[in-house]
Amino acid sequence: MNYQQAISYLRKNRIFPIYLLVGKEILLKEHFLKMLLKLVFNNKVSSMNYKIIYGSDMDTSILSNFLHTGSLFGGRKVCVIKNYREIKAKERKKFNNFVGDFLSQDTKNILIIMNDEEMGKDPILNLIKKKGIIVRFDIPEFNTLVNWVKNAIEGKGKKIEEDAIYLLLSHSGDELMSIKNEIDKLITYAEGEEYITIDMVAKLLGLKKGVTIFDFLSAFRKRETTKALLILNELSFVEPLPKILFSLEGEIKKLVGLKIYMEEGMDYNTLKRKMGISPHLLNEMIAHLPQFSKEELFSMLKELYKVNLILRENYSLGILPLENFVKKTIRTQRPQ
Repeated sequence: MNYQQAISYLRKNRIFPIYLLVGKEILLKEHFLKMLLKLVFNNKVSSMNYKIIYGSDMDTSILSNFLHTGSLFGGRKVCVIKNYREIKAKERKKFNNFVGDFLSQDTKNILIIMNDEEMGKDPILNLIKKKGIIVRFDIPEFNTLVNWVKNAIEGKGKKIEEDAIYLLLSHSGDELMSIKNEIDKLITYAEGEEYITIDMVAKLLGLKKGVTIFDFLSAFRKRETTKALLILNELSFVEPLPKILFSLEGEIKKLVGLKIYMEEGMDYNTLKRKMGISPHLLNEMIAHLPQFSKEELFSMLKELYKVNLILRENYSLGILPLENFVKKTIRTQRPQ
């Protein structure tokens, strides 16, 4: 079950005695927990009815005493186990036995288990599936992230340009906690302004001081050799070479993927979802894709791998091997 499905259960007042919240998306996980607690306690949470236990500190007897006794006022009790994987081996069997016993009883109390990673074949999964639910908190798709940023900004009483959202996401990664931190900084930076523009985001991210990797990748996909070489030379003073190589490899792989999808006749909306990039960037890639053949793109990946090997053996060569790669691979346009 995903986050949206689990939220829909809460909205229908469907509550289970046990939950497993698994996945690396911390912010969504904490948001779901907050909504569940609000529904269960009606904003009246206290140490008498709510407890957090970390896996590394697990003492099953304490957990048992807490959940096997009723609340003073006849309500529910909730216990959250964080970092489940850190439960020590000697406690794990006791914990599993407790869970089986807990679920065999008719109780209003709730046990919530949280873990960053998938659980593999952990026997506790079968126990949870009998009377509870497993909710997976995966990194959201790109369009979901765009809407999340837009709603977060509007929730602060401001509006934001769509391209500004794309720029923000391209520099903040895809974890909501990182994005939230950037939004908080942006709101402070844009104090007194109702509308957040792409220029404001660029200034906040420090992108107005010179060229960026995105400028280099844009020149590459347009096969603008001279411009790409000039940008690369300037970029080498502000960005580590491995990062430039990694970004270029990612760009070529995106072009390969797009080429394959389009050869399969994939429609535009599906392309947007599969590629996970902004419409602006997708449109630019589609416009320049005919200049590259699939065979040529695969050849570029092989050549770039050789550049990587050369630099590992002799990093003192600097950007020279990469400059030669650019001259060799994008100088001549090859319409498909």
